[in-house]
Amino acid sequence: MWCEAMASFRPDWCASPADVIAAKEQVKLKRITKAVDRTLRWLDTCLNKCKELDIPLFAPVVGFNSKEERARSAKSAAEREVQGFVLNAFELPAQDQLEFLQYSMDHLPAEKPRMAYGLSTPEKILAGIAQGIDLFDASYAYKMTERGRAIQFEFGTGKTPSEEEPQDKTLNLWDTGMAHRFEPVDSACTCYTCSTPFSKAYIHHLLNAHEMLGPLLLMIHNVHQLERFMVAVRNSIDQKRFSQDRDAFMKYYRHDKEPSGEIGHQDEVDVDCLGSPTKKKRTLLL
Repeated sequence: MWCEAMASFRPDWCASPADVIAAKEQVKLKRITKAVDRTLRWLDTCLNKCKELDIPLFAPVVGFNSKEERARSAKSAAEREVQGFVLNAFELPAQDQLEFLQYSMDHLPAEKPRMAYGLSTPEKILAGIAQGIDLFDASYAYKMTERGRAIQFEFGTGKTPSEEEPQDKTLNLWDTGMAHRFEPVDSACTCYTCSTPFSKAYIHHLLNAHEMLGPLLLMIHNVHQLERFMVAVRNSIDQKRFSQDRDAFMKYYRHDKEPSGEIGHQDEVDVDCLGSPTKKKRTLLL
């Protein structure tokens, strides 16, 4: 089925399926070994098909929390004629992700691109880049959109921490204070949402009214901002100041987990309808 899908879609590149262990608890070594063996078998099957289709193939590197199996998976994948590697950090505890990814990367050739899934926050992206990871998933933009938040952080701008508290990386557009803010989400942003411009108050209203346009406009902005962030990171690397820019970023911004802006947000209000108490969806607060 996978090979048929690749033949139909003809992507620019693809990764073969992987047996990723999703369990959070301790897993027996036998299960991890089977996962590595199965992933390598799938890789060999897909490699032959991708050669026929002339589609670059990235090899998945697995091994869960076993250093030995991670090394075996990486070495075996590196022996194949693949164009890159995919490392998955989703199955690992957050505090162990970079450590175990490094066990895999120690056995991968530096000249081929390495992609990591599960390192989506800007902090983890920067940490991954410092360890030699080249590609990341862009799910952070989607997660912030789902939480009603607009990305507003920058990188490599020379901003230094002040005596004030660290700044927020995102703007909560569910906040009732946005109801009368008629400026763009970010006046310096050139995305469609900000350059049209759609105001903070309008997007706040759309979120309250549960209109599909709200998340759409927010997603356009967040993807654009995340792309700007990565462009700034590449420029910083080219100018050989990535380490100092990263340190400045970590000091300038707050790094708490950004919760959904809708949590604790009063979505319905009590109204009187023909003498009977009822609930009504709230829209723009006036």
